Amino acid sequence: MSSLVTQLKGGSVTPAVATERRMKAARTKLLINDPFFGSLILGMPLIWTEVLPTMATDGKHLFANPTFVEELASTTALCGILVHEGGHKAFFHHLRRGNRNPEGYNIAGDVVINWIIENQSKWSLPESALRYDTLHEQGYTLSKPDGKYSTEQLYAELKNQNPEDDQGDDDQGNQPGDDQQDDQPGEDQPSDDQSGDDQPGQSEGEGESEGQGQGDPFADPTGTGIVIDAENDDGEELSEVEQAEMEQSVMRDLQQAAATAQKAGKLPGWAKAYVEDLRDAK
Repeated sequence: MSSLVTQLKGGSVTPAVATERRMKAARTKLLINDPFFGSLILGMPLIWTEVLPTMATDGKHLFANPTFVEELASTTALCGILVHEGGHKAFFHHLRRGNRNPEGYNIAGDVVINWIIENQSKWSLPESALRYDTLHEQGYTLSKPDGKYSTEQLYAELKNQNPEDDQGDDDQGNQPGDDQQDDQPGEDQPSDDQSGDDQPGQSEGEGESEGQGQGDPFADPTGTGIVIDAENDDGEELSEVEQAEMEQSVMRDLQQAAATAQKAGKLPGWAKAYVEDLRDAK
């Protein structure tokens, strides 16, 4: 099977003029009102495709189904989805999955991002978006208060409570940087903006790799967009050198986005702390 990015690009289409205008309006609105995420989104080339039902990012591109964009209730609603996709890039989710189950990792990442969007930003998400209380409704019992999980920590807790869903991944305990966090975030800080298991490049070395192609890799039942693993220009898994280069590229993008937002006087406190932690990480 061809790579996921190749599949998405292969299904590229030309949207209606009105659809392009809506996307342009949303990205402009983001840049004005939320320049941190607006800068991240504008930095990703947009590819319209009908291969996936909603939106996706590989940390480099932004993929969007034109019908999905057309059917969103408003430009503001589209902004919330764009911020969600920007969150996947901001937290290196396209580089951090390692050998964890793709669907489970997307779920954990979505919940963490959505908490930040709804508690640390001005944007909103559709009712179908995954939330901590949604997980409670599905029978999960979480050991930490809302917003105190990293993606890896939440993934591990959900998998431990429903081991039938692990589908053979090798997310074993005590891997370097996995599910350990010496410094818990403060009461008003989201968990994915701190050091510990949330530093980039710490999700590898967990045994035999599990690909992202199980089931429908583009399925998005909650309608908020997904993240897919980063690939090189040949559609292959990143080498260690390529991984390190992409991490540095994302860090530069984050620093530039933070500088843009700071200049506009609209840099959120959590984003400022997060970027500083990345810059100062040993």
